[in-house]
Amino acid sequence: MAPRAQLYSAPHFEGTREQLTITRGSARVIAGDNECQLGVGDSAHYHAGQEHTIENDSEEELLAFLVVTYE
Repeated sequence: MAPRAQLYSAPHFEGTREQLTITRGSARVIAGDNECQLGVGDSAHYHAGQEHTIENDSEEELLAFLVVTYE
């Protein structure tokens, strides 16, 4: 993801979860009322049945793996 870019997602189906793992750069993840800061090697998992945003909060390209699971 480009520096300072963000990916906004509307709610997915109920029961959807996402796991984001950072391999380069840093990110801020906002899911509902929850927010976390991630760096290289960090992971976050969150309910994706709510509005959620992944932000590249640095001047460096963000490289991450995003896994989406549905129940």
